[in-house]
Amino acid sequence: CVILPDSVPGSEPSLNAKDDLPDNSRQRHLTEPSPTMKKILIVDDHADIRRLIRMTLEFEDCEIREAGDAVAGWQLALQFKPDLVLLDVMMPGETHGLDLCLALKVEPMLAATRVIMLSARGTHADREAGLRAGADAYLVKPFSPMQLLALVDDETVAA
Repeated sequence: CVILPDSVPGSEPSLNAKDDLPDNSRQRHLTEPSPTMKKILIVDDHADIRRLIRMTLEFEDCEIREAGDAVAGWQLALQFKPDLVLLDVMMPGETHGLDLCLALKVEPMLAATRVIMLSARGTHADREAGLRAGADAYLVKPFSPMQLLALVDDETVAA
């Protein structure tokens, strides 16, 4: 995984502390992304969740960017053009994850982007709302890192 700092206001840099990676793996994460790498955008208002997801994806062939809210996520998605968005449902502000998911799916240059919704809300109605917004899958927090990896790796994922 290549973890690059982001420049979108409201998002935190992906690589902001020495403690995030052991010294011997630091260089690997700072290399240029290859054209075959998956581009993954993580949009979640909780930095700890973003870090957990980053750590889970550490050994995948991917380039990761992060945003701390839906507005920053939208701006970053337009610039980064991710293959996959891991998207929290409930975030502060007027725009939440369902709004961003719908916006991603109706924007022509992002319509093919896969979206996996991540939420603490797991009722049938919550899942249905995510699918109606265009999500390709819906994971309930806390989720297993193995579940997340399986969905990230599955190009044909459907909820």
